[in-house]
Amino acid sequence: MAQGASRGSPCCEASIHWIIPRTSRKGSSHLAITFRFHYPIERTMAFEREYHPNLRLTLPEKRELLKSAITIWMLEDGKLVGETYGVPWGGKEEMIGFPRDPDAIYCYSNTILGKYQGKGYGAILKAAFIGRVSRDFKRIYGHARPGASQALNKKFGARMGKTFKNWFGTGEDYRMYVLRLGE
Repeated sequence: MAQGASRGSPCCEASIHWIIPRTSRKGSSHLAITFRFHYPIERTMAFEREYHPNLRLTLPEKRELLKSAITIWMLEDGKLVGETYGVPWGGKEEMIGFPRDPDAIYCYSNTILGKYQGKGYGAILKAAFIGRVSRDFKRIYGHARPGASQALNKKFGARMGKTFKNWFGTGEDYRMYVLRLGE
C-alpha cells in the first residue's frame, strides 16, 4: 500500500510520503499523501476556523500548546488538508473527565479542512497518529463531538465515556473517549 515511504523514525523525519490507490467510477488513480512533522504554525490557522469560535486557539495559544505536542500535518499533492496533535497526559493541569495518566496522550485535534472532509482522510490521519504514538503511550484520551468524530474514534476501537453537555458553550454534547493501544 505504501510506496516511497521514508525510512527511519517518523519523529526524526521531516516528512513521510505515501501513495494511496483510489478507485472511483472513473477508474483507478493514485493519491500522493505526505505527512509532515514540522510545519509553520502560522500557516495552519485555517484549522481553527473548523471549530466553534469558543474552541478556537489564537496563534500564540497554538504555538504554546504545540511546544509539547506530537503533531502531524497531512498534505494531499502538496496542499495542507489535515492536522492532528496530542500532548502527553502526565501533566500538571487537569483535563475535564480524565485522570492524570503518565502512559497516555490527550488528542486535542484530528481535523480535516472542510473541502476535504468525507473522503476518508480523517481515518488516514487518525491511523497515522495512532501509529506514531503507540510506541510511547498505552492510551489515547480525547473528547469527540457528535457525528463523524465519535464514529471515527469508535471505528478505531475507542470506548466512549461521559457526555459533556454544551461543551464550552458550543451547543454540542461532546463525549470523552479512551483508546487503548497495543491490546
